[in-house]
Amino acid sequence: MKEKGFTLIEVMVALAILAVGITSLIQLFGGSLRSIGLSEGYTKAALAAEAELRNTLSAQHLKEDSYTKRSDAGYTYDVLIKQIDTDKTSHLQYELFSVELTIRWKAGLKSKSYTLKTLAARKKYDLVNTS
Repeated sequence: MKEKGFTLIEVMVALAILAVGITSLIQLFGGSLRSIGLSEGYTKAALAAEAELRNTLSAQHLKEDSYTKRSDAGYTYDVLIKQIDTDKTSHLQYELFSVELTIRWKAGLKSKSYTLKTLAARKKYDLVNTS
């Protein structure tokens, strides 16, 4: 009389295949969580950099300058403002500036950075001698 069922080897092979599949899924979830954490850090830094860039551009008068600023959130901003194309804009009533902002922060043991660049035009103001 033949008995129906699985042999011990068949059960062991099925468990091994199941274990490999579950391990692969767990590794995928772990990688996804790391990617989400990394993208969250970059998103927060990009928003902070954009806010600082808006703050810099809100100044009525821009001048060539370079400075470093630290925030309470752990970000370091390096700002570089350069006047560009002065030979092309000398006859115009506007000046053209290149503004570059690099934000740096720590993510674990690694240092990360993100750079924003833009152009800004400002109306020229003639200095009047009051003496």
